[in-house]
Amino acid sequence: MPIDHVLANNEYIHPEQLSNETLITFPIDRERLDIFHLFLWPANIEPKVHKQIESLAIMLQMVEHQRGVCVLPEWLANSYSQQYQVKKMRLGKVGIFKTLYAAIKKEDKNIPYIDAFIKLGIENAV
Repeated sequence: MPIDHVLANNEYIHPEQLSNETLITFPIDRERLDIFHLFLWPANIEPKVHKQIESLAIMLQMVEHQRGVCVLPEWLANSYSQQYQVKKMRLGKVGIFKTLYAAIKKEDKNIPYIDAFIKLGIENAV
């Protein structure tokens, strides 16, 4: 969220606090977004507006310019939050955690960007 957002001083975010917000996400069906099915919907909450943006840079620029709040995996937020005037906040007291799996073809295991992506995942695993 923007660094000067009214919720930025909270320790974490409650679902109800997003009911008056513009929520910016990647263009994925709501049913597949953890923010909805693990955080908002169990509390019977919908954001005021839901915008879907394909570009991470544009998403973070919109947040920086107070056009909404966005939700990112922590490893991605950690990688980019220093480049923008945004504040990282936890969803709920303990956050949302999921197990992610990666599979690659044997012939792709030595491709540098795939190797870098897997190393990034391992470094940021909780």
